[in-house]
Amino acid sequence: MKTPLLSGFLLLAFLFCLGNTLSADETKTLRLAIFLLEPYMMENPVTGEPGGITVDYWREYIAPRMGYELEVVGLFPVNRVERMLEMGEVDVAPLFTRIPSREERFLYPETPLTEITSCLILSPDSPLREVTQSEDLFDMRIGFLEGGYVPPLLQHPRISLELVASEDYRKLNLNKLFAGRLDAALDINYLSLMYYLKDRGLTDRVRILMLPVEKVNVYSIFRKTPEGDQLREQYDSINRQGQADGVFDSIAEGYFQEP
Repeated sequence: MKTPLLSGFLLLAFLFCLGNTLSADETKTLRLAIFLLEPYMMENPVTGEPGGITVDYWREYIAPRMGYELEVVGLFPVNRVERMLEMGEVDVAPLFTRIPSREERFLYPETPLTEITSCLILSPDSPLREVTQSEDLFDMRIGFLEGGYVPPLLQHPRISLELVASEDYRKLNLNKLFAGRLDAALDINYLSLMYYLKDRGLTDRVRILMLPVEKVNVYSIFRKTPEGDQLREQYDSINRQGQADGVFDSIAEGYFQEP
């Protein structure tokens, strides 16, 4: 015959095991913050929810293989996304270039998401027709994004970069260009820019000049903590296979192809 003490002990043991089983079955959540970079990260025009190539890739391919449900927050200005990641409000943030100030604060994986190409946005009547060296841009007022990657070609004291911090920094720079307050605007993601201009019917109002600089990689970045390092290692293993299988590029094709 069981004593009350033994019965109580068995009940506690049962509840403990049950709790562990329920915890093991719970799906963990990974928080990802995004900024506006169409069509990679944007608001879904139908649902109003965060979407885009990068969000789809994380939601459909990366997160499930890491064992996480994905929660996407945004859209936010780039600098705010960085602060949220640094403060631990989110776990990961894509699509970031490597610059020293970020490498001091965040963990970069070995594998990139994709690569990007830099260009200048000009008025159709701009006298600038070709850029081969920094001197071609001397004394120009060029708009760009605060905290963004600046190609070495434009890192010269005779080139004036006017930086803005906004969720839609392209809109601000284009308005300044149209008003004659800028000579040009720098954009480091040509494919995204062309999508943006076409979506807004602005392709005929500007002229695009490609810059003679190397393409640069963009990454998903993580917190500089032991937990962030574990997530980075998991991600690298999965993303490496995803890149080898062309998963990201396949998703991108669906956004860039003509309707």
